[in-house]
Amino acid sequence: MDATLVFAPRQRMTKAEKARAKAGEAASDIWPDDLSKAAQKDTDAGWTVKYSKAKTTKEGEEDAGLVDISVPHFGYKNHVSIDRKWHFIRGETGTNAARYDGHERSSVLDETNSSKAVWADTGYR
Repeated sequence: MDATLVFAPRQRMTKAEKARAKAGEAASDIWPDDLSKAAQKDTDAGWTVKYSKAKTTKEGEEDAGLVDISVPHFGYKNHVSIDRKWHFIRGETGTNAARYDGHERSSVLDETNSSKAVWADTGYR
């Protein structure tokens, strides 16, 4: 069981437009005068930050130590569960990138699967 980030184009919106999109309004309601602009806006995608393990800095720098890398992502997450023996996809769901992986565990796992062991990413604990 794992999640994959799916990128979406970043949106350029004012603070008022962002607030209306977060409230759940449709894009055609936010931009009623410019429907071509509303068609290009993705109001369902979300932001998340992906952290990677610490990397060593170059030698000779004053602050020689470990540096964690955090990269912001805008888009969606694809949560997938695969059968270990047969390599078939047992369950799949898609959410915005801000959704926590552990919330999708029950919708991705197959209750009829005979195996009780689950191999999952640390986000599904």
